[in-house]
Amino acid sequence: MVLNPMASYRAYVNHSALLSDPLTAPFFEETATNVWVGYAHHAIVYPCGGDLYTIGATHPVTTDTHDAMEWTGTAEVSQAMQEFKEFDKVLGRVLSHANDVKKWRLAEIPRLPRWTSKSGKVVLVGDSAHAMLQFLAQGAAMATEDAAALSECVARASSVSDVPTVLRAFERTRKWRCEIVQAHARRNGDMIHMPDGEEQENRDKKMAGVPQTGIWDADTGPMLDPSFRKFLYDHDVVAHVIHHARCAVQS
Repeated sequence: MVLNPMASYRAYVNHSALLSDPLTAPFFEETATNVWVGYAHHAIVYPCGGDLYTIGATHPVTTDTHDAMEWTGTAEVSQAMQEFKEFDKVLGRVLSHANDVKKWRLAEIPRLPRWTSKSGKVVLVGDSAHAMLQFLAQGAAMATEDAAALSECVARASSVSDVPTVLRAFERTRKWRCEIVQAHARRNGDMIHMPDGEEQENRDKKMAGVPQTGIWDADTGPMLDPSFRKFLYDHDVVAHVIHHARCAVQS
């Protein structure tokens, strides 16, 4: 596990509280996701069912005192508000309504040489194999795909002696895809958190569809790239395993 020099305040906020506040109400009258972006910081507020919205407020940290494996560290609303005090006052008001504030240290798994053991009897899946930064919101999705792929591969084993073969087939069909998504999550974080300047200005212009003035086409991240969105969302993991792992499984 590699610690990232960032952490996130995670909290819930009641939609009714946001609608009752004149400052925040115009932003939450429609069910939508709101995002505030700035240098080394961003905050996202999105509906998660019923009257609840989730807040994710990411910011830099300067020490390693927060354990990456501690997922339930508590924090105060005032801490989040202080961290984002230079942001739009609307965000500050949203944070003031937050409930059950937690603080998560961000971390990821480095690209591994393999997921299967040398014996072929053990395989890593999910976050154990490819824990990624949250900036594409794909960690759980990739773990779910792993489960489907592993099921398809293991179903093709006719005996215990086939297990090493099917586990390596699983790795072959999954590792490349998860590492691409992992890398693009990192890229999206870099794009979101770029410092103020010409690159940032041209990123904003490109997002707004107006001519850029920089010496290079500004990066607006993977989610505005149609080819990447197709790669991410159109993938049929079961069909891929059936088509690409069959020879490895049957060999």
